[in-house]
Amino acid sequence: MKNLFILAFVTASLIATAAQAAVVVIGNNNIGAAEAKEVKKVFLGKKSDIGGVSVTPVMSADAALTNAFIDKVIEQSPDAFNAYWTEKTFTGQGNKPRELSNDAAVKAFVGTTAGAIGYIDDKNLDATVKVLLKP
Repeated sequence: MKNLFILAFVTASLIATAAQAAVVVIGNNNIGAAEAKEVKKVFLGKKSDIGGVSVTPVMSADAALTNAFIDKVIEQSPDAFNAYWTEKTFTGQGNKPRELSNDAAVKAFVGTTAGAIGYIDDKNLDATVKVLLKP
C-alpha cells in the first residue's frame, strides 16, 4: 500500500511538472508582447490593458494547465488564487476571468476576439493566435 501511494505521488508530480513546462500565454494579434507582471495583473483584475490595448482574460478548465499557469505567472497557489477571486467577487470588486472548456475553446475565443488573452499548452499553438509570453 505504501509503495502504491509513493507511485501515485511520483506520477502526479511528473504530470504537474509536464504541464508546468508547457503553459504559454496567447493573445489576439492586435496585442503586443507582454511581460509576466502585466499578465499577472490582468488575471488578478488589477490591470485591464496591455500596451494600451484593452484586454479580456479567459482561463482554461484544464486543471493541470491552470495550476501551472497560476504557479508560473500569477505566482500563487491555486487555493490562494481562488480565495482572492472569491473575496473580490463577494465584495463587488470584480469577477474571476471566464473559464473555457479546453485549449481549443480558449484558442478559438482568443483568435476571434479583439483584445482576448488566455493560456494554452504550447503543443496546441498555431497561426490563429499570437504568443505573448512563454513563462
